[in-house]
Amino acid sequence: VDPHDTIFAGTEPSGLIMRVASDGAAFVLHQAGKREVTALAVAPDGSVYAAAVGDKQPAGLPAPPPGPAAPAPAPSTSPAAPGAVTLQRTPAAPAAPPVVRTTVTGGSEVCRIDREGFPRTVWSDTKEIVYSLAVTATGDILLGTGDEGKLYRLEADHLHTLVLKIPPKQITALYAARDGGVFAATGNVGQVYRIGPELNPSGSFESSVLDAETFSYWGAIRFTAELRGGAVGIEARSGNFDRPRQSWSPWSKVELSGFAGRIQAPPARFLQYRLTLASGGANATPVVSRVEIAYLHKKVAP
Repeated sequence: VDPHDTIFAGTEPSGLIMRVASDGAAFVLHQAGKREVTALAVAPDGSVYAAAVGDKQPAGLPAPPPGPAAPAPAPSTSPAAPGAVTLQRTPAAPAAPPVVRTTVTGGSEVCRIDREGFPRTVWSDTKEIVYSLAVTATGDILLGTGDEGKLYRLEADHLHTLVLKIPPKQITALYAARDGGVFAATGNVGQVYRIGPELNPSGSFESSVLDAETFSYWGAIRFTAELRGGAVGIEARSGNFDRPRQSWSPWSKVELSGFAGRIQAPPARFLQYRLTLASGGANATPVVSRVEIAYLHKKVAP
């Protein structure tokens, strides 16, 4: 519901986002490319955010209808013996056609419908499922997802930040409080979390895996940051498998001199680094904007 008491609703299986007037008249604002609209939120500027999930693909075709039933035998015209009961077979009712169900695949997407009614996809993922949306007091758009309990914040079209990861599997509902905090309800297991508005004293960020494409030696790591009274620490690990597992080297601390240091991870094809940011107090957090890593391929014969 927006500040003018206009109701917005999402449907399934057609993926419709509708505006419902006070007299009950409905107008379709947009038909999403997904099957089911799972969440809606209205921004302060009057635009509507809608999350939809599932491809519109039937799982199978219904079976052909059954053929005509065999006619029932004519009742006997011969007189029955005293006390005898005459049985008559009745035709069986035709079987109900099977229900056609759809397979929910294809992840989810979030679209923004501006005040004029123009829709635009602003976020999508082939695996994440968006269960909930909320708009904070400062206008931030939050996305609650599953099945890894991730909370995202939209920064711009197709640009987002992973705010945090909650142990339960699904964030099924979000409510933005007036003080800037957010309440999150979760499923599997059912819990309620309060998030912010205060910042944690520290936090960490794990990079994506860097593929050097061949066996390599790791050298210096440099970063650009605004410390704002806080501090930044760096660790790194390496391996020869494209996904970090126990078969990788353990995290090793990078001894920094200013904003640079030498990586201690052993030579390997893949590398991952982890930043730890410590607050300087008064909700001031360091900001790291760039990371550079030097490495050298093992020399091999042509």
